[in-house]
Amino acid sequence: MTSLTLPPLLIRIVASISGSQKNYAESLHEAFSGNVGSPSTYVNTALGLPVPVQRHVDVSNLGSALNHAMHTLVIVLMDENWKDVDLQNLQIFSQEIRNAHPRHGLMTVRISGSPLKNESCLESPDHHLWWKNLQSEDKVSQNDPNAAIYRYKWGEQAERPVWLALSALGHARRLLQVGIFGTSSKPHMTVFLSHAKKDGLPLARALEHLLSRKSIFHTWYDVKNLYSPNKPMDWRKEIVSGVKSSTVVVLRTKTYGSRPWCRKEFLLARDCGVPMVMVELRNDLERAPDMLTHDAAPTLWLSDGNLFRVAFAVMRENIRRLLLDRFCHLYSQQHLQSNVPVSILSYTPTPNRISMAMKSNSQSQLILYPDPPLQGNALNAINAIAPNHTLRTPQQLIIESFSASNEDKSS
Repeated sequence: MTSLTLPPLLIRIVASISGSQKNYAESLHEAFSGNVGSPSTYVNTALGLPVPVQRHVDVSNLGSALNHAMHTLVIVLMDENWKDVDLQNLQIFSQEIRNAHPRHGLMTVRISGSPLKNESCLESPDHHLWWKNLQSEDKVSQNDPNAAIYRYKWGEQAERPVWLALSALGHARRLLQVGIFGTSSKPHMTVFLSHAKKDGLPLARALEHLLSRKSIFHTWYDVKNLYSPNKPMDWRKEIVSGVKSSTVVVLRTKTYGSRPWCRKEFLLARDCGVPMVMVELRNDLERAPDMLTHDAAPTLWLSDGNLFRVAFAVMRENIRRLLLDRFCHLYSQQHLQSNVPVSILSYTPTPNRISMAMKSNSQSQLILYPDPPLQGNALNAINAIAPNHTLRTPQQLIIESFSASNEDKSS
């Protein structure tokens, strides 16, 4: 039986500490842990994930790397210094990944140098084995004026560590998703672009174009998703459904708050507790207060035009929610009867979020939200609204389960 105290996800990065692998290893580490004070330009965030990240210098010491978390993603960076014996050790370890399927994954990345014989055999997505060659080329017509730019599948040299870090986050997300919903679940995530047409359209289009370069992202974009030539569509219901099933990106331009449906999208996403990312695009030095605020979702500024920052924030918020889902899934299997309803909130409860949870299920239920726990007046206010519901964080449930186990042993 998997212990509740195990971290839901563990990242292990195997790379040398110098040479061509260094920038890639640092980008991978920062993508999961954040990079306050780092000179990194594209992977730029102060917000990491509550996920342990470990570094190794070679594959020979991985050993029992798969026993310390519910899910482990091992990322191995290869360069021209790799030898056949290194590949043999890696192939042996890859068999451990296959045997443990679908809990763990191995991502092998050729950074530089020519691939070794049979190296591509490490690719088996059905068993969470991913092999990537960052030097691979797209078939681009030499007559295309952009041929030099789009020659490489992984972009220009400066952006390859960024795309690799996004891919690593995507594979980590897939491990969690399969652990919760099974192998038949859709591998992509939906990103709802909430924007005002009057002044948010250019950025929304640019962001949609960037996200479309990775198959893991499916964008919910009104022009695309509200067009159905063959059957009538209730666009209001489609928008509500899109918000509830997505990670929502709010492009907070000057006119956003004055648009009725922008306000509805924002408030629905906030009160439903879905993952959200706020992109602040107003440059006013002083603003009047308004109702479109969020106390927990990350807020980004794009003064440098770095759209990668939005992509990383979207991925991290979605993974943050899946970490909570994964804990709840395991706790329900071990400690709850099958008929006990559970609601999961991506952020700390507010009266509106609790009211939304009660609308979806009025009977007594467990409402799980991220640590730290509510205290004092905030907790009293929520309990007054939902006296028949149980509000808990993962840490509270772990403590309660240990206490119950110790009571059973003493009796």
